[in-house]
Amino acid sequence: DLGGNILKKERFAYADTTTPLETVTYEYGDAAWRDKLTAVNGNDIAYDAIGNPLNDGTWTYTWQNGRQLQKMQKPGVT
Repeated sequence: DLGGNILKKERFAYADTTTPLETVTYEYGDAAWRDKLTAVNGNDIAYDAIGNPLNDGTWTYTWQNGRQLQKMQKPGVT
């Protein structure tokens, strides 16, 4: 976009093809913080009061001492 944010990522096979194998879309919907990622592939991202992501629709993040990532959890993954 005009702010330099990545709007999508496409992955292609190593062949002559114009159809991507995978497309990931990114959204930035916070008017007060224009480069804050708010969704990936339509999954909203929740943040805590200091800007740490808490979950992204797939992973849940736990933080300690402010901005130190303590753990990431995903259902079915230990």
